Amino acid sequence: METGKFKRLPYGNSNFERLIMENYAYVDKTHFIELLEQESNSYLFFTRPRKFGKSLFFTMLYHYYDICSAGKFDVLFGDLYIGKHPTPKHNSYAVIEFDFSGLDTSNEESFVKSFSSNIQQAILTFLEDHAMSVPNTIEYLRECHEKTTITDWLNIVYRAAK
Repeated sequence: METGKFKRLPYGNSNFERLIMENYAYVDKTHFIELLEQESNSYLFFTRPRKFGKSLFFTMLYHYYDICSAGKFDVLFGDLYIGKHPTPKHNSYAVIEFDFSGLDTSNEESFVKSFSSNIQQAILTFLEDHAMSVPNTIEYLRECHEKTTITDWLNIVYRAAK
C-alpha cells in the first residue's frame, strides 16, 4: 500500500488553515455555517467532550468570517461545501481570535496571569492584523500599552472594532 494516497490525520492539530494548507484529512463541517446564520437564537453554546473538534470548528469560523482571510478564501474553502455555497457574510467581519488552550491551571494566581496574558496577546494580534481596516490602530496600541487591566484592554479593542 502506498502511503502517498492517504491524507495524514490531524491528531492534536486544531488549526483549520494548517489542516487545509498541509493537506491533512478534514471532515467538512462547513455546511453548519448556513445553519448557524439561520439560527434565531443569537446566544449559542457549544458543548462537546474534550478532543471533539470545538477548537478546529472555531478556527474554521474565524477564517470564514474574518476580513483578513478574504484573500485565502478560495484556497481554504474552495473544495468544501461552503466554498461552493458561500453566504453573503463570508469574510465581512473583523474577528478577534481567543485560544484558551494551554492556560496554566496549576493554581489561581498562575491561571489569572496566563488568562490575562492570553487576552492581551489576542488583542495585540487583532489590532496588528486588522491595521488596514481599523482606523487609528497605532493610537489603540499605544493606549493598550498604557493600561494595566484586562477590562481596559477589552474596552479598547471593543472601541477599535466598533
